[in-house]
Amino acid sequence: MVYVDSIAQKELIMYAKLSYRVLLIEDDPSDAHLVSRYLKLSTDVGFELTWVVSLSEGLAQLQKNEHDILLLDLSLPDSKGLETVKAIRSSTHFSLPLIVLTGHDDTGFALDILESGVQDYLIKGRFDGDALIRAIRYALHRSKLEQSLHEAEERWRFALEGAGDGVWDWNLLTNEVFYSPRWKALLGFSEDEIGNNLNEWEKRVYPLDLPIAIANIQAHLDGRVDSYDCEHRLMCKNGQWRWFMDRGVVVSWTDMGLPQRMIGTLSDITNRKNMEQELQQSKQFAVSTIDALSAHICVLDKSGAIVAVNRAWREFYQNNAGASSNCISVIDSNYLAVCDCTTDESSDQAAQMAAGIRSVMKGDKAIFEMEYPCHSEHEVRWFNARVTPFKDSNEYIVVAHEDISERKQAEARDRLLIAALEAVGHGIVITDTNARIEWANPAFGKLTGYTLEEALGKAPKDLVKSGKQDSLFYDDMWQTIRSGKTWCGELINKRKNGDLYDEELTIAPVTDDKGKITHFVGIKQDISERKRLEAELIQLATTDPLTGLPNRRHFMERLGEEINRSERNNSHQVAVLMLDLDNFKKINDRYGHAVGDRVLKHFSAILRKELRKIDTVGRLGGEEFGIFLPETSLSDAGVFAERLRQELAQTPLLADGQAIATTVSIGISELISKDIQADSVLIRADQALYRAKKNGRNRVEFYNGS
Repeated sequence: MVYVDSIAQKELIMYAKLSYRVLLIEDDPSDAHLVSRYLKLSTDVGFELTWVVSLSEGLAQLQKNEHDILLLDLSLPDSKGLETVKAIRSSTHFSLPLIVLTGHDDTGFALDILESGVQDYLIKGRFDGDALIRAIRYALHRSKLEQSLHEAEERWRFALEGAGDGVWDWNLLTNEVFYSPRWKALLGFSEDEIGNNLNEWEKRVYPLDLPIAIANIQAHLDGRVDSYDCEHRLMCKNGQWRWFMDRGVVVSWTDMGLPQRMIGTLSDITNRKNMEQELQQSKQFAVSTIDALSAHICVLDKSGAIVAVNRAWREFYQNNAGASSNCISVIDSNYLAVCDCTTDESSDQAAQMAAGIRSVMKGDKAIFEMEYPCHSEHEVRWFNARVTPFKDSNEYIVVAHEDISERKQAEARDRLLIAALEAVGHGIVITDTNARIEWANPAFGKLTGYTLEEALGKAPKDLVKSGKQDSLFYDDMWQTIRSGKTWCGELINKRKNGDLYDEELTIAPVTDDKGKITHFVGIKQDISERKRLEAELIQLATTDPLTGLPNRRHFMERLGEEINRSERNNSHQVAVLMLDLDNFKKINDRYGHAVGDRVLKHFSAILRKELRKIDTVGRLGGEEFGIFLPETSLSDAGVFAERLRQELAQTPLLADGQAIATTVSIGISELISKDIQADSVLIRADQALYRAKKNGRNRVEFYNGS
């Protein structure tokens, strides 16, 4: 007897989107009525139910080929257990997805049933309407994928019989192989790009697939299998691996009965492989659970009741129950009710969460997301809540809570660090490995004149490079920091307004956990004032304040350096002169010390005018001066000294309308190999000076050893 929804008197369960025809083979009317009622609960898909009570009636219905899915009871008047499934599947008219409905609760029996090709196995009394409809959806989806695979296999079989994609013909005696143009085109090659030998195939087979393919060929050549069939990957011209079905048979043998010729076809099965992978992923998803996720996840129905939670949710509740009023227990609790009843300090967050959930339920929002605290006495915790509708169903929503405490702590540390960096008086700039600025503190802007917006994305050298440092300077800098070391140095940079300033710069590389450099941090300090003070100190320490000439200490240091150079180069001649203004005390006594100072400055100006760049002069004390002339013989030094003496004698100082004549006495010596200290040669020059004074002043004398 056949019933078409016997309870509804042939009323069709029809809805707007889809309608499926269901064949139910069930001898228990109460179970049949329950299935019918469950199917009517579906709101987004319709079902037309045909009910029969025996296997024979079911087989007769299958011959009509009018149904989309079969629901089968295993305890029928004319068949029992696994034999019922076998009888159904052996029917020549059977091609439907099959779901078994049984009261038999045995794991081993269930596995036997599923291995026989059944899509699902539901135990009576343990499933509701939602579970039944989900099982039907899954079975229909899986059947559709399997049908697609079956149709693809039929096309490939047709290709093997003569309408294949690519053809090959192999002479086993010579190893010559003919590859058809289509065979070559499948791999992206033209006719003349592949030769006629077996190696053209072997070298393109994926290395792990090659031994398998060769073994399958050998099995056919040995007569152990009727044909060669192998799925393997081949390298195409574009460098990509694609899957192919390779099939062939021996078509001729030698007089000795050995295989002589083998022909076959090659079909691209990449799409089929992708489909198989999709099917496998679908199976894995069907048997996987959300327990593998670290987020705390629950599923709510439209009333707000929790219908499913994952392991992370359960464990969090078990660990925190009683510690926080925000923690909601497991299945059967009403999430919205807990939110609505919260009255402690977290009530605002609870109300916001409840409003967000309801907005997603109504369809006002596609996604709702918020961050909220869930603190206990012992620790501070933060979570991110995300509410989304259940895929393919408007009956449920998913609420996921992710622990973001570490992120919040990191953000707080970052804010503190940034506040500290922004408060530092030194300019701080962070760049990527290509020296493009990603961040700079306010002190950087104060130092350079550029705002952060102006600096972002630019290299510091494009902003402040003055041109005072050459390329070797920057090459050394980059070589140091790219090797993972810190570079420190001083340079002259240019502000936005064009002003130059002295800068002390430290650049340190920043690495990730693998030691790879990801950024550079530069610390800048304006040292212009310090450099000015240093220059002043050097000037004060090395210069005579009255004449501006090197003082005695600096002169002696320079002369010592010249002695060291002379020791390294024996042919290096250095003449040393001692000079003393004649009758200088009388000038001071007659005209006063102010005029005496002007005489010293006047003489210093003449010295500067007459000296070369390589020469050095110094005021050694009072009216006494010293000069050394590198690369100068005694005779040349005498010429220079005489010219200097005459210049001073012929250029009186005009002071208060009076011409004050001044002369100088000069003693000359030269460096010798025995000179280790500057005093040695100065003593000899001073002795020559003494003789010039003794012989009447205003003259030049050479040291003569006496």
